[in-house]
Amino acid sequence: MKLEQISYVIEIAETGSFSQAARNLYISQPNLSSSIKKLEEEMGFEIFKRKSSGAVLTPEGKELLIHCQIIQQEYLCLRKMKGSSEKVPGLLLRVASLNTHQISSVPIPVIRRYQGSPLNFVLTNYTNLDTLVRQVAACRFDFAILGIAAPYIRSARALCRKHDIEYHPIKRVPICAVAGSCSPLFQQADPLPMESLFSHTIVSYGDISEDPSYCLPFSMGIENKVHGNIHVNSSQLFFQLIQESASIGLIAADPEAACLPSKEVRILKVSDCPVDVELSWIRLRRVPLSSIASEFLDSYKSLC
Repeated sequence: MKLEQISYVIEIAETGSFSQAARNLYISQPNLSSSIKKLEEEMGFEIFKRKSSGAVLTPEGKELLIHCQIIQQEYLCLRKMKGSSEKVPGLLLRVASLNTHQISSVPIPVIRRYQGSPLNFVLTNYTNLDTLVRQVAACRFDFAILGIAAPYIRSARALCRKHDIEYHPIKRVPICAVAGSCSPLFQQADPLPMESLFSHTIVSYGDISEDPSYCLPFSMGIENKVHGNIHVNSSQLFFQLIQESASIGLIAADPEAACLPSKEVRILKVSDCPVDVELSWIRLRRVPLSSIASEFLDSYKSLC
């Protein structure tokens, strides 16, 4: 296997087309096809299924892609090290999260400590665990923060093991309702019975069309009982909807430690919720945390 073949596999997988990949790589399509064919012969399995609609990875090809992405990422890191002794050392922090609001409160104090340093910081929220795990497995992130409802913890752990990813539980927290001053529940006594949510529109993190099992209304079994569901991928939009409408938010959090944007928002326990959520963090087993990643993770744990 050659390094160029690794980039070929990645490009074809991302474009879904041999012809488009060849154009992006500035090589001829026959040469690209020939190189992939040689690689398939060397590996002993078919990497792509050639169809009229494009190139589709085989199951073996999907596993190979993960390793190719890891190798490419580490090669790029090695290239950046070249001549690094002559440059000011830069800091890189890449964090992913799954449907969690707490992580948005962490970056500012950590970034302040490194004010004036060349810092490249990336924070990305995912709504699909499988996609997030594959990105961690490909070394795209230093670590990821998860919030997994109890019925799906075992499958989440199994998915991580499959990709050689460590799973570290932090704590179990209840599912709570969040009400703004526009909602009649804002003045309600705490805790709320779950039935009191049914006449309201519910705001939660995630995209139910992608993976409903990680959306809180689905996990609670109320997605078809409430007045409506709104799924967002932004903590700012989440709280804005709650503050400026009668919608009720759902989050997994410790009510005593939850960070709320203002006094116009109130967190309420749900007394008869059948599930709780495990907060955890994951990382690729063979990649140690940097000092800044450890600081970020410790700051997150202190907010949980």
